[in-house]
Formats: sequence, C-alpha cells, structure tokens
Amino acid sequence: MNLKKIIRKIQFISFIVSLVVLAVSHRLSCIPAPATLKYVNNEIVSHSWHDFYTSIVVVILLVQLALYFALIIADIVNKIRNRVKICSSVSFTVFLVLFSYITSGFSLAFMDDFWTDDDYYPQCYMFTDNKHTIVIEERSFLLYGGGTIYQIHDNNNASVIGSIFTDDGGRNHGRYDIEWSEIGAEITYDCCDTEHSRQTEKVYFK
Repeated sequence: MNLKKIIRKIQFISFIVSLVVLAVSHRLSCIPAPATLKYVNNEIVSHSWHDFYTSIVVVILLVQLALYFALIIADIVNKIRNRVKICSSVSFTVFLVLFSYITSGFSLAFMDDFWTDDDYYPQCYMFTDNKHTIVIEERSFLLYGGGTIYQIHDNNNASVIGSIFTDDGGRNHGRYDIEWSEIGAEITYDCCDTEHSRQTEKVYFK
C-alpha cells in the first residue's frame, strides 16, 4: 500500500472516530453521574465516572493530533521528493486537526457543561466546634453570589447540607457567625451591602 492510500485511510478512520466520540459524549451526557465529594487541600473535589471518560477523550485527541502532524510531515516530504505540488491532502489533514479539536471540545462540554466550578472562583472556609466540621464554599460570577455548605466527615468526605445566596456577586470572605448545636448549626452572614442585610441559614448534620 502506497503512502497516499495510507494517508487517506488514516484520515477517514480518524474522521469517523471524532464523530463517534461526539455522538457517544452527547448520549452519555444524559446519564446521571453521581459524584463523590472530598475536602482536599482546602478545596471541595468532585469525582465521578465523567472524569474517567473525559480523560479518554483527551487521550484520543492527543493521539489524533500526533497522527495528523506525522501525516502532514510525511506527506510534505513525499511530495517534495517526487516534486509534486503540495495542496489537497495536506490541506485536508489540517482541516481534520481543527475538526478533531472542535469535536473534542464539544464532547468535553457535553460531559462537564460549558461552565465549570472554576468559572465561579470558589473559595473555601472551614469551621469546627471540635465535634463537627463544616466548610462554606463561596462562589461568585458577575451578579451571581452564593455558596454551598458542606459537612466534612472523619474520612474527609463531604456532604452538602445547605446553601447561601448573596446579591450582586457579593462574598463574605469567611466572615460568618455560627451557633453550634448537637444536630446542626445556624450560620449568619451578609447577603447584601444594605443595612439589615444579615440572613441566617439553618443546617442539620448528617
């Protein structure tokens, strides 16, 4: 089999692989992915089978890109040796590079949404009464402000037990008044910048 046929075959297979990955990602995005939460290095880290799948998508993309660049180099060298004009096959391979990059991006977006936790610049603050530990994760983006309250267990696993909301993307920067009890806690915080803006959220331990 000559080089031209090999290039065509690899191009076709890779094109089909990109379409299959896109279709599978879209299908899998409809399947629930229960996440386990863990408090690690002052961050709430989420794990689910989506993480494993997105790693596969990235590996496939990297393999495709490596193949494409190898094809481009081999094709150019072959055409120079045979004094043939460099045009269609190289251009199509370049198109496939862009196509694979775009389809992989959409595949990852299907699995993780266009907005991720990092877009909200989460910041965690830990509090304890020496019996129970909670973490308040503040988030904000533009006019959205709020956060999630987690109970941290002995193995550092985290459970969601409440949430807070603030106006105009405001943050409390860890300034909370907490009253502890055996069954839960009352968390008082500033929900906006106006007078009498204090609000209290009651949470119960699991």
